[in-house]
Amino acid sequence: MKLFFSLLFSLLACQMAWSQTKYSTKSRNAIKSYETASYLLDLNNFDEAKTELLNAVKQDDEFIEAYLLLADVYRVTFDNVKAKEYYKEAFKINPNFAPDRYYYFAESELKTGDYEAALLHYTLYREKGKPNLERIELTEKYISDCKFAINAVKNPVAFSPKNLGQSVNSADQEYHAALTVDEVSFLFTRKINGKEDIYKSVKTDSSYSQATFLSNKINTPEYNEGAQCISPDGQFLFFTGCTRPDGFGRCDIYIAQKEGDGWSNPINLGFPIN
Repeated sequence: MKLFFSLLFSLLACQMAWSQTKYSTKSRNAIKSYETASYLLDLNNFDEAKTELLNAVKQDDEFIEAYLLLADVYRVTFDNVKAKEYYKEAFKINPNFAPDRYYYFAESELKTGDYEAALLHYTLYREKGKPNLERIELTEKYISDCKFAINAVKNPVAFSPKNLGQSVNSADQEYHAALTVDEVSFLFTRKINGKEDIYKSVKTDSSYSQATFLSNKINTPEYNEGAQCISPDGQFLFFTGCTRPDGFGRCDIYIAQKEGDGWSNPINLGFPIN
């Protein structure tokens, strides 16, 4: 993950270097803060980098590179609300500066439900940016997603969720529901005293049976298992296992296959998934 962020910010810095021969600001203090932030990002020190970039735009409120890099930092640290705020500030200064960044602006808007704006900026990216074939295909998909979302919001469908009752729900936390295509097998994660395990309930007529512990082969006493996904035919289970001894990181994805009424021992999917 640290290597990913380092490579990402190096790429972003190169993109801006290619698009200009000097900074858009003449403020030495702003430039110093910007370059300090770039150094901090190489060290994956995001919080201090944000502080330096905020200082850079305070020194010069038209320092477009600082706004863009600040937006990038918020985006990759999963604060899309802040990210789109600073992308907006950047493009307000110059809408034609670094048009490839419209893709990330639109991404932040899409993830925060701002579908009209995301549609506009994906379209601008397609028209003004220089996307490769893969990025063109993704952009077209996201444009379609935006159009669908805009229409869905304008034409809401009646939605009346019903509590599944005490056979499934309890005083503990239940979440990450997964169903087989026939809706017979229903799996979910339950957290008890901070420990996550996978539970199963079976549909009988119009209700679901009392939930039971899925399997001692899947769930463990020491580790967390959850965030499961089951194949449509119910034959394969994918789930997240955390801090397990065969893990590559803190949490990995595992697969298990149905064996009669039970499950096989799970297998870590390994590289390049984990």
